[in-house]
Amino acid sequence: MGQSTDAVLFFGFDLGEDFALPWKQGGDDDLSWEEAYAEKKGLEYPRHLSGLSEWTEEQSKEYRAYSEKKSEIVKAVGVDVSSHCSCEYPMYYVYTRQHMASRGYPEVIDRSMLEVEPEDVTKLREFCRFMGIDVGDKDPQWFLASDWC
Repeated sequence: MGQSTDAVLFFGFDLGEDFALPWKQGGDDDLSWEEAYAEKKGLEYPRHLSGLSEWTEEQSKEYRAYSEKKSEIVKAVGVDVSSHCSCEYPMYYVYTRQHMASRGYPEVIDRSMLEVEPEDVTKLREFCRFMGIDVGDKDPQWFLASDWC
């Protein structure tokens, strides 16, 4: 297994070095941002299925239905959360647009890829407010970062 180094170009908010995701409490039952967002939108995470080593067919159907509904909710927000820096020391960011290039594989950046719509800014601000991410009065920007995993 090797190391992968990637360049990450994104439009959004870099949340900084010491930012703790509000939905992560450090426990085994921490939710992903997608699960936490969907739950805040009213779709309850099926916690009763966590930790089971095997699922019945009915439990599998229940989880698939949950996953499909969660995907619909997440897709509608138009925002994503990811990290840069390294797998061992993730630094989080919220974005609406992202482009990545892996080591040894340069990517062409077309100017049209850098065009940002006003709704990108609105989506980012609304998502951060809804999820309890304080970005203050900063405006979203383009960032170029590295990721080593």
